[in-house]
Amino acid sequence: MTTQEQKLSKFILAINKEAKERRNQILRDAKEYSDRELERAEQEVLNDAYELIQKETANMRNAIGMDLSKKTIEGRRQLILKRDALTDEIFEEAKVRLLEFCKSEKYLSFVLNRAKESEPLLSKPITVYIKESDKNLIPEIQKCFECEVFVNEDILIGGILVSDGKLLIDQTLDGRLSDARTRFISTSALTVV
Repeated sequence: MTTQEQKLSKFILAINKEAKERRNQILRDAKEYSDRELERAEQEVLNDAYELIQKETANMRNAIGMDLSKKTIEGRRQLILKRDALTDEIFEEAKVRLLEFCKSEKYLSFVLNRAKESEPLLSKPITVYIKESDKNLIPEIQKCFECEVFVNEDILIGGILVSDGKLLIDQTLDGRLSDARTRFISTSALTVV
């Protein structure tokens, strides 16, 4: 081969070598770029996934909290309803027993004692109020002390109201039962918190 051909051959080899090195450098650069972009994309995906998980976790906590609150409120409502039903049942039974007491022989003594208790607290003239079905007690009440006796439609269970026009003393079983109910509600261990 001639020197010219050798030079040309060396030149071509040098160009091929240079081209191969450049190609390898471009491939390395492309791989590095590709690896960096892939890593950046993976990091973005991980960040997005983390944010999504955090958001969903917060939403789940809120939903669980709301559900728990609703169940707590519903539980309290059910307890209040049960407590009220139990209280109603207890005091309805007490009312029945008081109505039975009003039919007993001891009832007249109860009414007369309540009238006597009230008399010293009042000035004359005294008025006594009774329930409709107690009209038969009027002569006994008037024998006990000087008073006028009237029927009061608000007395449903029994007992008397005693008044001098200025002061009204509630000696009714209705009032006592109502007071007992109020005390029971405030002092019983049936409070719902």
